[in-house]
Amino acid sequence: IPPRPRFPKRKDGAKRAVSDYHKEIANISKLVLEEYRDMFGVEANLHDCGRESLEERKRKLVYELNKTGKYYAFKEQLKHSVIKIVREKYFRTSRFQDQNELHAFLSELYVYLLDEMHVGLGVYLNPKDKTPVPEPPVDTDQLKRFALEAENDGQQDLADKYYQQRLAMDRNNAEFWFDYGVFNLSIGNNERSRECIKETISLNQTHLQGLLLYGILLAMDDLYEEAEIFIEMATNIDPNSI
Repeated sequence: IPPRPRFPKRKDGAKRAVSDYHKEIANISKLVLEEYRDMFGVEANLHDCGRESLEERKRKLVYELNKTGKYYAFKEQLKHSVIKIVREKYFRTSRFQDQNELHAFLSELYVYLLDEMHVGLGVYLNPKDKTPVPEPPVDTDQLKRFALEAENDGQQDLADKYYQQRLAMDRNNAEFWFDYGVFNLSIGNNERSRECIKETISLNQTHLQGLLLYGILLAMDDLYEEAEIFIEMATNIDPNSI
């Protein structure tokens, strides 16, 4: 597995793309808030109505946005800024090789856009209008702990999101890829696990556990000659590893 080439990051382009996304979120939030106040009154306060009333208001608002075509317009308005993020931050311009790669990318992108949406809302909302917005975790150790807790509780989808959010914070960290690979192996997704461990080794050619696990995964697919290569690499690093 060749080491991953270190291409210079186009920081300004990615920064502009995210900034444009924040502006679009703020603009759409303003329009939705205006629509809400037109329907329920300028002084309508979310905290003054019960849960059932709040859900009813939400239902009516969503219905009105769909009926007038505003929901579709908002979606189209966001589309261009999302495309710029995909191109400038993730450098994606080509087709995906398979559905697993597409699914992994979309899950990661969803988590990232959700976090940045919170940032955009935080910039827009003033103290008078501001409602509590959950802050996304920013500590990778905390994210790993959340993922492990979700695993133990049998919430595999939630654990997957935490692992992907952790990766989104630093895609050049071999340990993050290894942990995600181990998780996928534990839920029976051997193919994705192998992709993650391959990424681990491409980032760190001497990652002992990654070399061993990649060899085991290859052996599980009856690729014994290839498996022997990686296990031998691991034993060259640490003769006592097996």
